[in-house]
Amino acid sequence: MQKKAAAYARISTDKQNQTSLEAQFKEIAAYAESVGFAIVERYQDIMTASGAMERPGFTLMVNRAKAGMYDAIIVFKLDRWERDNIEDAIIVRELERLGVYVLSVSERYDPTTPSGRFHRGILSLTNTFYLDNLKDEVYRKTTASAERGIFQGGYPPYGYKLVKEFVPELKKEVTKYALDPVEAQIAKRILEMVAAGKSYQTVIDWLESVGAKTRKGGPWAKSAVYEMARNEKYTGTFTYRIGKKRNKRFRRDDTIRVEDAHPAIIDKATWDKIQSTRRQHTHKKSDGAGLLLRGLVFCGDCGSLMTNMGQERYRCSASMRNRKFKSVSVKAAKLEANVTTTVRDHLVRCKLDYEIIAKEFNAMVAEERIGLQTRAQELDVRIAAIKTKMQNAVRAILEGSPLAKMLEEESKGLAKELKMLEVEREREMEGEKEEIEPERLREMFEQQLRALDGDAKARWDLYRTLIKRVVVFPGGMFQVEFYD
Repeated sequence: MQKKAAAYARISTDKQNQTSLEAQFKEIAAYAESVGFAIVERYQDIMTASGAMERPGFTLMVNRAKAGMYDAIIVFKLDRWERDNIEDAIIVRELERLGVYVLSVSERYDPTTPSGRFHRGILSLTNTFYLDNLKDEVYRKTTASAERGIFQGGYPPYGYKLVKEFVPELKKEVTKYALDPVEAQIAKRILEMVAAGKSYQTVIDWLESVGAKTRKGGPWAKSAVYEMARNEKYTGTFTYRIGKKRNKRFRRDDTIRVEDAHPAIIDKATWDKIQSTRRQHTHKKSDGAGLLLRGLVFCGDCGSLMTNMGQERYRCSASMRNRKFKSVSVKAAKLEANVTTTVRDHLVRCKLDYEIIAKEFNAMVAEERIGLQTRAQELDVRIAAIKTKMQNAVRAILEGSPLAKMLEEESKGLAKELKMLEVEREREMEGEKEEIEPERLREMFEQQLRALDGDAKARWDLYRTLIKRVVVFPGGMFQVEFYD
């Protein structure tokens, strides 16, 4: 009876000089026939160069192989199989225990012999080394390219198009942003309206009135205008590595900004107005009475949180749900005014010796810093020890150790522990405080006093820094509890 095999192929979308999926499957089919295997199923994945994308085809194939559906898995090259040598060794050994072997068209080795398995292990380690170096190389090249304001992929913002430009220093053509004559005028008008304080809906209404469509020919959405208002490229500043794919607000240490890298649609003054308008819009909800103390007001009768009704009164939430509780309420504007006065009195009464406070604080920081450094050193020792254990485990697995099964399980646990320790070390170092000067303490205190006369956003932040809670009793009496 002919043995059954699964064929696996993989390509990277950003590589041109690679064997296509169909070409890989063709080579696999020819090889399978020559060694007496019948291909009963084909699996494929499309990856990025970093290998960060999920591999549904690979995962499904391995699970089915473990279930006994195939006698072998055949790939065109081992680097199409897996590029993490630890994970590769664990998966392959598990499959081999079940009688399923991984074969390669390009690298001929016998997985049933010790020398063949050693040959495969060396190839796997080489592939891992190649991927690590490839990631570093790609990062360096994209960094150097981005620092010149060169287009890095994706779609140009509305108002721009892509053009080729010869760079003498590089002796080649590169892709850069250029103005799209029609779109640029519309984009400029959109951004000027946002800078003037116009709502996104007002902008969309104007776009509809002039018959302006998106690039795909559809109507505009508020989200599109919002993204334009956040895109610094409109000032002529090229930006790269802004946030993460699913969190654009994430702050990165390797963000690149190149001013005057391409033609600007708006000037810096307009950009600053847009950002100011956006911040005001973000905190708009904290401008009215009834919101400044939200989440801080509690009922003095039953202890329940008090919510603001129509931004006019704070009312006991328990009494709103159950009539057996006393209905304690107070006017929002009155309570907030009284709390502001109480906070001011609290700050004025504070007789602070900034020299002593700074000295005590800095002593605490110094002590914490020693503790952090000691902790970091301890973690470094543990991390190094785990890496050594993982290297030894991989070497033993590749050499066919009789303890391979136990080492595989140990490797999984070590990898998980290593990740946890690295995260813990990073978190520890992020918690390091800086020393403070007495004059800086004085400035911070005076800033708190000024915040009481500032806008609602400033008071909102100050209240949550100083106030633990505000307790309202029947009849309207209240008590402010401050943090120590």
